[in-house]
Amino acid sequence: MTEWKECERARAETNNRKQRKSSQLRGLNQGGAPARGRGRLQVAARRGFYLSDVVSTAEIAQAAYAHRILLHGKRIEPCHYRFVRRALSLIAEPIARSDKGPGRPMLWRFKDIPSSNDNDASKA
Repeated sequence: MTEWKECERARAETNNRKQRKSSQLRGLNQGGAPARGRGRLQVAARRGFYLSDVVSTAEIAQAAYAHRILLHGKRIEPCHYRFVRRALSLIAEPIARSDKGPGRPMLWRFKDIPSSNDNDASKA
């Protein structure tokens, strides 16, 4: 009976080592930033730019935290707007402050990222 328990314990340790090693390898294969561009806020920001050329911080925050507002009945807190501004700063550039709305939210325009073809044409 004791040998059986020792055998089970050794088998469990081996499985744990294999699982740890495979998860470490998965992390290595994903590169430096595996979630780049796939976060909830970044996806909400990109979807906002599909609808309009210029979006406000408040519009993106309401879209990103809709579950918080609609399902839980909670308000968006100041830290959430800070998170949205940080995500927007990666993919958009601030252009102005809005004239309407409380606190005058920042307006953002999607960054124009030059393609490699544009660089080749300017050299010629």
